Amino acid sequence: MLIIGQIWSAPFRESSQAHSSPFIFRINLLDSIISWPTLRRTIAESRVAQEICMVEVTNSVGFILSFDGRIIENFHNGGSDRFHINQVNEVEVEENKKGEMWIKVKAKNRISNLTDIDPSKRGLVEEFVSQVNAALS
Repeated sequence: MLIIGQIWSAPFRESSQAHSSPFIFRINLLDSIISWPTLRRTIAESRVAQEICMVEVTNSVGFILSFDGRIIENFHNGGSDRFHINQVNEVEVEENKKGEMWIKVKAKNRISNLTDIDPSKRGLVEEFVSQVNAALS
């Protein structure tokens, strides 16, 4: 059996779009100890992973919030935070009177924020939230 899919890689800082590169992996059912239900689940999970791409949001001072379909990373002044999607309860977007937005990632044991996001990045913020919500559901 031959399964072909897409693997998404993080973009370089100069680039604003993720790029994909094809990968191929083979599973020989005669030589394998993988059961058919496990194989079907693996194929289904790889199809779900293909639908989610890397999303990165930066704020006015260059801090980065990224999501690759599995891990949310927030690189900020105080260091960085990493959350597996299974640790995340919800993601919220709030806006101040100037129109600047901030994203709040609420995990099981803490909250991480990306503040001072320019209003011109509203589409990217909405894409980030929709990708996270798709992975949460």
